[in-house]
Amino acid sequence: MERALKHYPVAEVGGHLHDTYGQALVNIYASLELGIHAFDASAFMLAGLDIDAGVDLDGLVDAGAFISWVLDRAPASRAGKALMAKRAS
Repeated sequence: MERALKHYPVAEVGGHLHDTYGQALVNIYASLELGIHAFDASAFMLAGLDIDAGVDLDGLVDAGAFISWVLDRAPASRAGKALMAKRAS
């Protein structure tokens, strides 16, 4: 991101970060520290930082659970699984 910011203004830089090796959240956080505020998917962490991403997290978790149920497989989202476990307790 630092390299991108050498060539583009911060308002034109955003992130689309995958969770390869579990690094997505740390990379999003590092990008936030650089002033980057546009991301394709980071709603769970942003909510934890009290940043309104305009996403209904409960609705998102419900949609993921429904899709997983239809596909007859366990949800893959770690954040979704954590929120569903919290609901169950």
